[in-house]
Amino acid sequence: MKTNELIALLGSDPLPSRPPAWHLPLAATLALGVSLAMVVGGWGLHADLRGLVASASYQVKTLWVLGLALSSGLLLWKAARPAQRDGYAMHGIGLSLLAMAGLGAYKLLQAAPADRLTLLIGQSWWSCPLSIALIALPWLAVCLLYLRHMAPTRLSWSGASAGFLSGALATGLYSLHCSETSYAFFGVWYVAGIALTSLFGAILGPRLLRW
Repeated sequence: MKTNELIALLGSDPLPSRPPAWHLPLAATLALGVSLAMVVGGWGLHADLRGLVASASYQVKTLWVLGLALSSGLLLWKAARPAQRDGYAMHGIGLSLLAMAGLGAYKLLQAAPADRLTLLIGQSWWSCPLSIALIALPWLAVCLLYLRHMAPTRLSWSGASAGFLSGALATGLYSLHCSETSYAFFGVWYVAGIALTSLFGAILGPRLLRW
């Protein structure tokens, strides 16, 4: 086949149509509505929501989750495009995780030895990661939908990035229910929930994002 014929053949192949610009914001709004309804209807809001929001532990946790969400959002944006370095996105995630781990370790060392296990596992260590992973599912669907209309080349990594962002967003919503106040708990079990969602994304990525 001659070069000109190959160019003409490639030019005649229609590109996949991009969805209208409003599809992704609509999907994100629906994910927010579904995941918030899951929290309110399935887990219930904290009994003293006003006091919870005013507490130092909640505010620190919210800033931490915001840092994770912004960094993982940038990571997902880079993963959706070929030849993009992860760079600052991974640095942001790493620093956020390290900050909460350091704060948790500091509080554990300050506590009496008899209280350390309680600070670490709290009352909901087993249900917290599973709850975050479930609440993250609507967000994971939206992130994977976004990736399907982009050009990711590292499919497992892209799926994991989608899962990490979904887990971070779900963590922020789950916080409206959670009564735990220990930074050590956040640094272990919240992160476990985000890691579980990242694993889901990494498994689904090669299956759903293959060109």
